[in-house]
Amino acid sequence: MTPSLLFHFFIFFIVFTLKAFSTSSISYSEHCHSYAPEATPTNRILTGFSLLERITSNYTGGQNILDQDPQWRRSIFFQATHNIFKTNVVDTYKMQARLSFFPSYAGYPSNVTDIKSNNTRKMLVFYLDGFWSVSTSKLCMVGSARGSTKEGNPLKLNVVLKLKFAQRINLNNSLVSGILESLASPKDLDYFDPISMMGFPRVDPFRYSYTLQDSVANMKSLDVCLIFEQRFTTYKLEYSSNCKNCSLFGQDNGYLPTFMSLYGIQCSRQNNEIRFLVEFQDRRFTAYDQSFRPDISLIGEGTWNGREDELCIVACHILNQSDPLGSAHVGDCSIRLTLWFPDVRSITKTHTTKGQIWTTKLTDDLGSFRMAKFQSFDHS
Repeated sequence: MTPSLLFHFFIFFIVFTLKAFSTSSISYSEHCHSYAPEATPTNRILTGFSLLERITSNYTGGQNILDQDPQWRRSIFFQATHNIFKTNVVDTYKMQARLSFFPSYAGYPSNVTDIKSNNTRKMLVFYLDGFWSVSTSKLCMVGSARGSTKEGNPLKLNVVLKLKFAQRINLNNSLVSGILESLASPKDLDYFDPISMMGFPRVDPFRYSYTLQDSVANMKSLDVCLIFEQRFTTYKLEYSSNCKNCSLFGQDNGYLPTFMSLYGIQCSRQNNEIRFLVEFQDRRFTAYDQSFRPDISLIGEGTWNGREDELCIVACHILNQSDPLGSAHVGDCSIRLTLWFPDVRSITKTHTTKGQIWTTKLTDDLGSFRMAKFQSFDHS
């Protein structure tokens, strides 16, 4: 094939690929230009990645089109397809993606088949097309989905999605957050309330920098990645007797959670460093596909301390959650956790793991949270 034919074939392939995901009926510049300006696509990048995943994401809103049953925990799966292109602007990429909303059951279902069928019936998928500016960490996309009313009437849902996320992340800028908005008039049947979303992506190791913990004489006898990565480990909390107003989340109603779960988002086996989602709850068991609740969760980093035979975690709050497109961010990294592991470890011989959680904030209020102890369950 001659170079000329190769060039024309390449141009045809790009145009065909983009049209397959076409959202030509929706004006990108009208809805996105001020957030992430449009650019001209050039070379295709053979890659794809997920930005929001079921366990580490959450959404609110969309009352008109999404199930609001309190027994269901609302989660997201947002995946950029392999149709990612460089553009004539150095730090801007053209992207195509699928954004899926589906519920996760938060209780104890008696019929697993019913739960699975309910998930399938209620899942809603948007096909999106847009641009991502690396320098501003802003992504804007337009697209649509086919849905239905509660009565079964078909809906054509045209939308604009705006997200904040960085190309290379650390603990402080790891939050992905944004809003999905309907392009229909509020009086139209296709209109739905804005959907706010946030989550913590699992990224390639070279795109994440551990910043708050220093590795100390890593001891290879304990593989923290094997213990925690992509699984929930639950601990029972024990509070001091004089702890009256000691919620970690500023609640003053006397409520204190009974259990704490650690979920390892991803792990560096080279340095025994791990990213954690820390969630507090009243149930011992956590469903694998359950989404997290930002209002009772922390995000943190842990490092294995070989000298002390312990895992040390620095954890932060998710602040300004009501403003996902603006001031929502990770901050107030004043929470510390330490876990001590038994001397003898094997698959058949396990012992209770103990630990403590405390704050570095100084307070004169004797009833405020200062420290709580926790321990795992036997053979956990």
